[in-house]
Amino acid sequence: LCFRFIVVEGDSFGAAPERRSRTSSAISTTCATRPATTIFSAGCSLAVFVPEADGHVSASDDADPYPAMTLCPCLTARAERSHDTTQLLNKRIITMKRLLLLILAASIGLSAEARHPIPAWLRDAVVYHIYPSTYMDSDGDGIGDIEGIRSKLDYIRSVGFNTVWISPVFESEFEDGGYDITDFYRVDPRFGDNAALERLIADAHARGLRVCLDLVAGHTSDKHPWFVASSSAERNEYSDYFIWTPGKQGGKPDKKFVDNDLPRDGYYMKNFYDIQPTLNYGYTNPDPSKPWQQGYDDPGPTAVREELKNIISFWMDKGADGFRVDMAGS
Repeated sequence: LCFRFIVVEGDSFGAAPERRSRTSSAISTTCATRPATTIFSAGCSLAVFVPEADGHVSASDDADPYPAMTLCPCLTARAERSHDTTQLLNKRIITMKRLLLLILAASIGLSAEARHPIPAWLRDAVVYHIYPSTYMDSDGDGIGDIEGIRSKLDYIRSVGFNTVWISPVFESEFEDGGYDITDFYRVDPRFGDNAALERLIADAHARGLRVCLDLVAGHTSDKHPWFVASSSAERNEYSDYFIWTPGKQGGKPDKKFVDNDLPRDGYYMKNFYDIQPTLNYGYTNPDPSKPWQQGYDDPGPTAVREELKNIISFWMDKGADGFRVDMAGS
């Protein structure tokens, strides 16, 4: 199983009209001739995933070829051209590799469909990915926003896409591009408000487009009220929402734990950066030698799962069709 993707350079897709025209044409041709789940990433990079019989890739335009790579399960990559964009592309290849792993995992898990059927619309989904900050700015403040996305729905539909996936738009400290969330129930003011997101979803549905939000399920910001309460020296309802060592004796168990000067006596586990403490979903088989591992059905992990269900229900009640889950393996 191999996929092709094409990366368009630049912080916002389509800076040059002639490039936008050529790329749209290439995408339309690809979608028409190669029916497959396709992901198009706008605002940071462009990715068109196409199953290839033999893994061979050629550049999409002879006059001005875009960098083109082939990714296989063994995570090899081949560039059709090399110049001063190589370093930038390598960074993007890493991101695409991770995404490809998720796609491969999904394909491997198809045998479980009888037990957990996927929505019918997802089988034919052609997904347009938007990083909102750099996509479309409707009010001139230099930051993309929800109204900007709403203004491009006709365009998205016109080039053959039927699903939009939007990177996080929730309240955040933006120390990791919005993936450090401080409130899962509110749209960050830089993007608009909850009502603006509801209008976007309604308008998308009116055009036959699905909308998937980005669910950061594995961690919060260290400024999130849950973690602030969890880091208190006094026991409270949030004490076990995150993974803590019972004290600091003997030092950190491993590099996943964070040195800190918080009131609580213990090291907390991070999910990626130090500012992203890991939510506690519990362990199926806790290791007695690792006292920070709580059981799956312990009160803290049970409460965290209920919080996640509430977040999912909140946004689906407002019309969201589904979620892309960030760091799902965590």
